[in-house]
Amino acid sequence: MEDVKTRKTNMMFVVGNYHRSLMAQFLRHRKKILRDARHKSCPPDVVLCFLSATNPLMQNR
Repeated sequence: MEDVKTRKTNMMFVVGNYHRSLMAQFLRHRKKILRDARHKSCPPDVVLCFLSATNPLMQNR
């Protein structure tokens, strides 16, 4: 029988993997949007605004 600490660690691992897959999916989608924006020749300030709004590193600030 597994103890509580092991069960908690396993749950954190599963949740961590789920978040990583969501992040990967999000980044792929973001890359596609940026590629489309370049082809449609969006103004640079619009692309920069999108980049800063969707940057995962900036979300926690």
